[in-house]
Amino acid sequence: MEEKSGQNRIILSAHDANSSFKPADVDAISPIIQSAAVLICQLEIPLETVERALSIAHSFSIPTIFNPAPAIPHLPHSLYRKVDYLIPNESEAEILLGSKFRIEDTAAAVDGAIKLMNRGVRKAVIITLGKEGVVIVKRDGQMRTFPARKVDKVVDTTGAGDCFVGGVAVGLVKRGLEVEGAAHIGLAAAALAIQKHGASTSMPYRYEMAWGGQ
Repeated sequence: MEEKSGQNRIILSAHDANSSFKPADVDAISPIIQSAAVLICQLEIPLETVERALSIAHSFSIPTIFNPAPAIPHLPHSLYRKVDYLIPNESEAEILLGSKFRIEDTAAAVDGAIKLMNRGVRKAVIITLGKEGVVIVKRDGQMRTFPARKVDKVVDTTGAGDCFVGGVAVGLVKRGLEVEGAAHIGLAAAALAIQKHGASTSMPYRYEMAWGGQ
């Protein structure tokens, strides 16, 4: 649900179907993961299940994107080493970093991204900052910041982060872009999404995208 400002409030019930998804269930669909173009994981299922999925994808050189939502502290470093692209928002990054780490500006976000990269992320950390855009830190040490797309009116931000992640995935595996170009597609997709109500109902179609100017 959204507030009058367009910001969202999200409640997750991780019982029943979500909590019952076990590593053995991932093993049962291992051939599907092996043939995938990319694997995207979140934390709405048990951590051990996420780790198993990432392990399978990593062992077959399938690109992995990890959006640690809802975030939990003290993720094992073995998990980070199986993640190609880590994409938290600022509050999720703060939880991952712990020790009262706060992201109050872009400089702090870059610092946080470097710290997360040093935990073993393979290619890049992207921290999303809402209306402030994103920061990217790459394995080779390059750092970039990109502003969010301007929109006339924010209607509902529910699902914007998921939309950004999906846009990044499309840019990386369908368009063959580097992470910077993929982030532009993610930002363009998210900008379209926040101008509509709902989560899945606000996701843009391909014909609406113009590929984020790419």
